[in-house]
Amino acid sequence: MYGIPSSLLLYSTNDCLHSRKASVNGAIAIKGANGNYLRVTNSGGLEFSSPVVDDDAVFVAQLIGDKLSLIGNNGKYVNMYYLEDVKCEGPGAGLVDGKTYYLSSDPGNAAYHGSLAVKKEEDQSCQFAIENIVKPNVSGTITIRTIDGRYMKVTGTNGLECSSQDLDDNAKFIVKQKGAKVALIGNNGKYVNMYYVHDVKCEGPSGGLDVGVAYHSNGTVCFTISGYQGQNGNTYYLSCDTGNAAYNGSLAVKRAEDSTCRFVIDNVGGLSGHIATNNMQVRCLLYPHWLIVCFRPKISGIIAIKDVHGRYLKVTDSNGLVFQSRNLDNQAKFHVKLQNGRLNLIGIRRSLLSVIKLTHLFFKGTMGNM
Repeated sequence: MYGIPSSLLLYSTNDCLHSRKASVNGAIAIKGANGNYLRVTNSGGLEFSSPVVDDDAVFVAQLIGDKLSLIGNNGKYVNMYYLEDVKCEGPGAGLVDGKTYYLSSDPGNAAYHGSLAVKKEEDQSCQFAIENIVKPNVSGTITIRTIDGRYMKVTGTNGLECSSQDLDDNAKFIVKQKGAKVALIGNNGKYVNMYYVHDVKCEGPSGGLDVGVAYHSNGTVCFTISGYQGQNGNTYYLSCDTGNAAYNGSLAVKRAEDSTCRFVIDNVGGLSGHIATNNMQVRCLLYPHWLIVCFRPKISGIIAIKDVHGRYLKVTDSNGLVFQSRNLDNQAKFHVKLQNGRLNLIGIRRSLLSVIKLTHLFFKGTMGNM
């Protein structure tokens, strides 16, 4: 097992090798002469087959003296067998002394199940472009902005649009990991989904579109779409452009990546709200399916609950619940009742009590004063 000499990683443009050194440190992507990026395969092999920089195409370069080691997304080191074949399955790194050979983009010996060939003399297949990669954290609750600052938002018709630079709860999405891909859940509790490999909305009831995340050197990402019927093995891209008007609010899917397919990701935590009781407030994380109270005032007696916009939670005439107005009246008042360690809220309407069943209500810690 051997490390990779830094002389193997050179910068090339228009098939000409330049003497200046690229910044080969930290997270990098390596592009071959065929325009594809080097990626780690499921068998720990290496191949220049990725059209975008996804997680499998990101390597961490560690400088050791005048040489470096490369670590793949599988946590293994790029290693060499018998001075002829290179894979990515080494548990640790070593260094080569003696004669200089060259890593190439050509396939290696088939017996190694996915290796790259090592060449004794440098040729065009040994020349690579290096891109320094910034990987944003695409997890938890995020917002998605276009490069000119417009937020992707869920509309009233369960559509998607990128038209406003104002941040509100409709611009927040929960990321759900789906293997190497992710699914997005909107503020309406629905999954981002796709129609006929052309249009994307946010109305999937229990699942939807699983997208890959590809990274760029400026910190932006694109959401890749692959593996669906009708794509013929090609990779498509979610864009911020408006889709087909017949879908009443969709975003277009593009066959080739352009500037409309690049997005800025911000981690924002949960959707926020407050509970007000006895002139005290507690900040909450409010997701489509659960409520987590992070700080605890004494929640007992009669309380009112309002959101960050000052609107009170009220019982409707049909025994529903809605954040409706800033006026505090009896419909906005709730009796708190503790039973077997659980909190029940009882609404007050015309001096009658109607029990409101709240599911998925959790409190951090035990009940009591702060």
